[in-house]
Amino acid sequence: MNKNFVKILTKDVLSAILFTGVAVLVRVIFFGGLGRGIPYLTFYPTVALVAMFGTLRSGALVTAFSFFLTYLWIQQGYLSGVEWMAEVVFVSSGIVISFVGGRKNNAQSELEIAKSELELKNQEISKQNAQLLNEVAARSKADKNLKLSRKELDQKIKDLEIINELMVGREVKMVELKNEIEALQKQLAEKSV
Repeated sequence: MNKNFVKILTKDVLSAILFTGVAVLVRVIFFGGLGRGIPYLTFYPTVALVAMFGTLRSGALVTAFSFFLTYLWIQQGYLSGVEWMAEVVFVSSGIVISFVGGRKNNAQSELEIAKSELELKNQEISKQNAQLLNEVAARSKADKNLKLSRKELDQKIKDLEIINELMVGREVKMVELKNEIEALQKQLAEKSV
């Protein structure tokens, strides 16, 4: 058997014995004079209490222990037809109460697990949001830097165009001056001859 299951079962059995014992003590101390009358007076609330805070198993165990105690101790092993009917109603009610309480407790456990998982997801989403905000800020900064770089590049292109126009204009002027010098040298050579 699974050690965890045995541990849980032992806990359920011990708690069922303890709570059933408390119900017996309350009956003996406060309701000892009832005799066979109202046999489940202290056992119904005990089943409900255990089912509300325990498991289906512990509630069913308290129901079973209570059934046997009322049958052997209070009813002394003898039940009339009506008393058998009361036993059946008690056991049926105890099982239903235990089932409902066990389902409620399972639902609460599942809810706690879901809350924990949701909290972890929220933390993860918060981290991802922070990373996303950092990425957006970095991209925004990169975009501004790119715009500045583009403006600087456009300015340099304009400066190069101006320099290029000046250089082309200078070269044209140099060619004109060279042609003029050659023409003047030709004239000078013709006059010297």
